[in-house]
Amino acid sequence: MIAFTANCLFTPLKRVELPLLLVEDHVIVEAGPRAAVQIPPGVRIVDFGDAILAPGFVDIHIHGGAGQDVMQADPSGLAAVEQLLFKHGVTSYFPTTVTAPLDQTWSGLDRLASAIENASRDDGSRKARAQPLGIHLEGPFLSHVRRGVHPPENLLLPTLPTFDRFWQAARGHIRVMTIAPELEGAQEVIAEAARLA
Repeated sequence: MIAFTANCLFTPLKRVELPLLLVEDHVIVEAGPRAAVQIPPGVRIVDFGDAILAPGFVDIHIHGGAGQDVMQADPSGLAAVEQLLFKHGVTSYFPTTVTAPLDQTWSGLDRLASAIENASRDDGSRKARAQPLGIHLEGPFLSHVRRGVHPPENLLLPTLPTFDRFWQAARGHIRVMTIAPELEGAQEVIAEAARLA
């Protein structure tokens, strides 16, 4: 167990002056003002002085970084992305696909699923790297009118069989999906995605 102290702590709900944060096995077990939190015997104390303790950022839409594209990156390429994110306070992220030919999308989803599964079995070797939490499927179910940078030749109407193929390639790790709800078939795909979530 480790006890972290600093000048203040920002939680999602409040600011705590002169906090004490108890962490065991990478999980926060207690947090509060130093005067209110009892430190168990033998706990290592890490004092950050005048610094601020705050939750890490979660990036829900990132296509890459550090010269890497998350759909193309091999494990070392994803490690570079994760190290860059962590350096800037991002502790977890959702690697995001871009509309591409189906075989490239399926391969990318498979690689990202492997990265998520490997990260969840971390043996401590992932130090200073953001954790992938799930995949953000952006496209190919987008409107031609509002497609952004997505190549129009790869956009598809949403169908349950196509979505199922994505779901299978991602081994169930799709957690966010960008889809144009006005497209024919979109409501059925949205309902299926919500059911699987």
